[in-house]
Amino acid sequence: MATGIAFRTDSFRWSTLIPVPNEAQLYLLCVAMMESADSNVPSACRFFQALGAIREFILNVMLKRAYERPAQTDGQRILVDRLWPRGVAKVNARIDLWLKEVAPSTELRQWFGHDPEKWPEFKKRYRAELKDNLALTELRALARQGDITLIYAAKNQLNNEAVVLKQILDRGV
Repeated sequence: MATGIAFRTDSFRWSTLIPVPNEAQLYLLCVAMMESADSNVPSACRFFQALGAIREFILNVMLKRAYERPAQTDGQRILVDRLWPRGVAKVNARIDLWLKEVAPSTELRQWFGHDPEKWPEFKKRYRAELKDNLALTELRALARQGDITLIYAAKNQLNNEAVVLKQILDRGV
């Protein structure tokens, strides 16, 4: 499991992750940095009150096409498509959880049709569908427990529902 301290730049974007071997050492490093007189203490450290709060902000969410081979570094593999990927045997896919309920609705998926020109509107509509979605709540909880890989079938690796889900999970939105 990758852990570390994420901190913000002056522009308030997450910028750097300082790798730390385990959560206990991460906590000690954060406490030491907060107690030092160094003004370069990651701003995120100033807000962490406990180890649980630190872990909640450091999620390792990866994306992978269903047609790529599973790897040991994938963590829990979660299929986020409503339909099973064509031509992929379930035994070879090594899917730990098929979370159909977090996928875009059939209507939205068909409207989008992976047309890059519709991508901005797709993201907006998909985020609206995800409001109050219990499956998204479950996905957040799984991400907080450890590394996860969101599995999707789309050919376009930049414009698909897994990208939107990763953005949501990474930003805690």
